[in-house]
Amino acid sequence: MAQTFAWCHALGELRSEERLRLAPLGWSESPVSTLDLASRLSGLMADLRNEEIEPDEVASIAGNRQSMESAAIWQTLAAADRRARDYMHEAGLEVPSLLSRSISAGAPKYRSVVLLGVTELPKSMRRLLLHPDISVHSIVHAPAVDESYFDSFGCPRPDRWAHRPIDIDDEVIVAAQDHRCQAMETLRFIGDRADLFSIDEYTVGLGDLTVHRTIQRFLEGAGVPTHSAYGRSLATARPLLLLRALAEYASSEDSDALAALLRHPDAEYLLDRHASGPSLLTLLDFHRAKHLPRRIDAAISYACKEKKELEALVRTARRLVGSVSQSVTDVRIAADNIARLLLAAYGAADHSSIAREYTEALQTELKALASVLQRLSMLPAALAEYAPIRGSDIIRWLTRMASRIPIPETYKGPSVELVNWFELSSDDAPVKIITGMNNGSVPEMPAYDPLLSESLRSALGLPGTEVRYARDAHALSAICASTPNLRIVWGKTSVDGSALAPSRLLFAVDDKTLVTRANQAFTSHDSIPPSIPVLFPSAATSVLVMPRPSVPEPPITHLRVTAFKDYIACKYRFYLRHVLGLQALDDEARELDGAGFGSLLHTVIGEFARSDRLTSVEPNAVVKELYQRLDSLVKATYGAERSIYLEQQLRHIRIRLMRYAEFHCKRSLDGWRTKEEWIEVDAEKDLVVDDIPFRIQGRIDRIEYRDDTNEYAILDLKTSDRRTEPEESHRQGPRNAKVWTDLQLPLYRQIAPIPSGSSIKVGYILLDGAEDRPPLAIADWTDADYASALDRAEEIIRGVRAGVFWPPSMVVPTWDDDLSSICMDRSPYRQALIARAPSIWR
Repeated sequence: MAQTFAWCHALGELRSEERLRLAPLGWSESPVSTLDLASRLSGLMADLRNEEIEPDEVASIAGNRQSMESAAIWQTLAAADRRARDYMHEAGLEVPSLLSRSISAGAPKYRSVVLLGVTELPKSMRRLLLHPDISVHSIVHAPAVDESYFDSFGCPRPDRWAHRPIDIDDEVIVAAQDHRCQAMETLRFIGDRADLFSIDEYTVGLGDLTVHRTIQRFLEGAGVPTHSAYGRSLATARPLLLLRALAEYASSEDSDALAALLRHPDAEYLLDRHASGPSLLTLLDFHRAKHLPRRIDAAISYACKEKKELEALVRTARRLVGSVSQSVTDVRIAADNIARLLLAAYGAADHSSIAREYTEALQTELKALASVLQRLSMLPAALAEYAPIRGSDIIRWLTRMASRIPIPETYKGPSVELVNWFELSSDDAPVKIITGMNNGSVPEMPAYDPLLSESLRSALGLPGTEVRYARDAHALSAICASTPNLRIVWGKTSVDGSALAPSRLLFAVDDKTLVTRANQAFTSHDSIPPSIPVLFPSAATSVLVMPRPSVPEPPITHLRVTAFKDYIACKYRFYLRHVLGLQALDDEARELDGAGFGSLLHTVIGEFARSDRLTSVEPNAVVKELYQRLDSLVKATYGAERSIYLEQQLRHIRIRLMRYAEFHCKRSLDGWRTKEEWIEVDAEKDLVVDDIPFRIQGRIDRIEYRDDTNEYAILDLKTSDRRTEPEESHRQGPRNAKVWTDLQLPLYRQIAPIPSGSSIKVGYILLDGAEDRPPLAIADWTDADYASALDRAEEIIRGVRAGVFWPPSMVVPTWDDDLSSICMDRSPYRQALIARAPSIWR
């Protein structure tokens, strides 16, 4: 860490264009980016010095064999490296790689050194071991006849292993379709030997770390205890995730960051306990879904029911992040501020309700994080005094650094070990499974720094991919020779579905075997197929049920017009939505949904109806009034700071309002008139069914009257991009046997405040954005059609009164809505679940 900050100071002395030359593509001048770059470059210098190479030497070779630009980059690096070393010396510290050279020149601490299974040694370490007073003994996992395949330190020789065949039985190798199938094969191989070996006699070697968690979950899910040598990254620790949430809110103060902070399980220990918790989070989610705020201020500028609670929350959150949002010039102060935040969150927290294993894990995470913060707080002043940096930036950098810090798993008794695959060569387990045996993972491709091209590495004499191949070839040979029960699994596709090839180590065989194995790998379809993993024995009955509805008490006596469509589509969904009132809350809303988009447009038109422009026949005047009403409504509902998504939708609404203005004026010129009480009309009327009145309610968008023909028109406004005529949306089926799927317009005709016996037309105003088509669409229905619609409405009313909400429709939506899970839409056993559904909701 000290070297990283020494490099930060050195980089700060470079010109901007010089820093940019050293940085990766897309790099920006920010504190976190500079820390990342410093960490990377200090690591690069350490790697070079481990091989006893100085950056000046690289610059010289780059000038001779590479481009002048490459030479200039390394000259800049050499100068920055000298300054970084100066900063280390001023702080009283020594560069570790230089320290090893001074040690090699003095008397050795140890006279005898044993190298056990060492596969790679840098030149600096070899220099130490070549000291005349040190006796080196190398122990290698290989037969004595293979001594020539290793150097004097026991490291595999790349020139010898490059062409050596590896003896692998074909029966040992299995291809799996994907990462889940690799996990299933691992589980199957263990299960087939369950009677022969105890649980701690199995070891799984991971060639591809991306399948690590999948395999562990499958084994644990099947009741097989596991212990992973990898543990997990400190970056996933709860305390660090809390710090990240605080840092994000400190930087942006936007509503998404506030919601993310509230969702952290430990946030309640930092925020006011009376102002936090699920209820406040729900309030925030409802607020975000309705008002779509980019950020929420301590003084909310628009009207909302949650104003008092949310303003208090914002004030508390801002006080909380104040210490990490301010800039400091000493990173030790930032580290202390972060430590105080953690102490506030966890120091006095009551964890008695948390399971013991989680409490122990939390303590381990806090200790690991405290160790990192302690290293920061103990930096010498010469390094810690840095350019102004915020605590939130330090947290971001800690998060990136923490991804490389493992938290070991707690040992819980005998279990299947999960280790890096090449560690299996020194493992004495009689049963071993290697997974992820794919090219690119085995042999692993080293992550060389882009400043050191392959040709430059070769010119410098740095080890290349051949060293890694030799290491892995030796490891696989040793595993195959020493494991009586071995399975090697390679995947045909990666976790993200990309095609994979088997490891080239599997083809390190004689020519005859090579042809057979390649043919089997690339043409055979005999692989573990994708499957649904069944990790537990089947129960006698399913615990997944679709509860039958109960008859509401008292019976339903009224419905909105739009609810009839839902009953026709699915009685059960109608029950869930209109009787129980179930609805989803979209806590990730970035823009208005379809209903919200239409509702905003309807509200604007309703406001327009109360203006003196209602009778105008000038489109420009009408559209100006509509725009003014829209702007006022948007400001009152969504505030002044709005997201780019909402602004884009508002542009589409303005286009539709312009079309509405043109339609409104044309209808007036054609002799149709309307008035304030005929725009956005809340209408209701009793429909007498079986001598009992039933109230029908609805909001009619527009009613018009034409004096010369004594006609009325009831028009419903449609704002969807998809243009649907009234006939298509209301009736389906063959020409002579159409059935009603929606009763909206016929029921509007029934409840509208229009004198009985009047001539009434119904239709749509289609504001779909298609400017080349007229917006008016009138339904061509006869009196008989309207009569059949009323008959269908009466049938529905009888069913609703009687509590007939079962069974669900066998036709399910092609998309997942908020009720799909309850209705088991995607279950292959849906019909059986419906047949045996219990009545448990009372």
